[in-house]
Amino acid sequence: MSNWIKYYINWKKRIGRLYLSFQWRRKDSFMGRFGGGWNWELGFQIGEGTIIFNLLFCNLEITWKRKKTNENSIPLTKETNNNRSNRV
Repeated sequence: MSNWIKYYINWKKRIGRLYLSFQWRRKDSFMGRFGGGWNWELGFQIGEGTIIFNLLFCNLEITWKRKKTNENSIPLTKETNNNRSNRV
C-alpha cells in the first residue's frame, strides 16, 4: 500500500537517537493525503517517544529512540553488592 502514496517531499534524518521525518504528500495519492479521503489535517499526536505535528498538508515526526538494554544483564541491588564485597 505504501507504493500508492505519492510525495512531493519525503525527508528523513537521524541525529544520534533522534529521528526526524518531514512528509509532504500529494493530494492525488490513494485515499487522499492522510487516508480516508482526507486532504487536510491540523493538530498533533503524542506517543511514548514520538510527536507528530500535522500541518494542514504535511507532517513533521520527531522520534526519540531509547538505548537498547541487555535483557540478560543482572541489575545491581544492595544484596548483590553485599555478596560481591564479601568474596575472598
